[in-house]
Amino acid sequence: MKILIIGPLGAGKSTLAYHLNRTFKLPRLNLDEVSRIKGGGYRKQSRQSDILNNFIQQHPAWVMEGSQKSLYTRVFPDLIIDMRLNWIIAAWRFTLRFFKAKKLLNKEIAPDLPVQAYHYRKITLNKILEEQCQS
Repeated sequence: MKILIIGPLGAGKSTLAYHLNRTFKLPRLNLDEVSRIKGGGYRKQSRQSDILNNFIQQHPAWVMEGSQKSLYTRVFPDLIIDMRLNWIIAAWRFTLRFFKAKKLLNKEIAPDLPVQAYHYRKITLNKILEEQCQS
């Protein structure tokens, strides 16, 4: 089965994808990891397409998650799970991520974190550091 999970930041896409990956042994693809590179920045569109196409060709069944419409509109899943949620809940979850990232201040970011986790923590930490320098 091919499952695509879409939705906004903080909806729980990654959590559900990891659960399906572990439970049903489905290969998982995080579209954030396709589009972003460690350390910040984005891959070229052609490289993103290559990664996506290679994954689809190698796996007859999969779970894929993300909010990159330019990528997920190219796939043909058997099931689409749209994890829309109330904006208040999304804001709350993002706020919690901010405080979790703040705990990482003055700690090294593990290099083996998924790109998405690395990206959000790095951006959040940079914002925190900027705010501290301005005060």
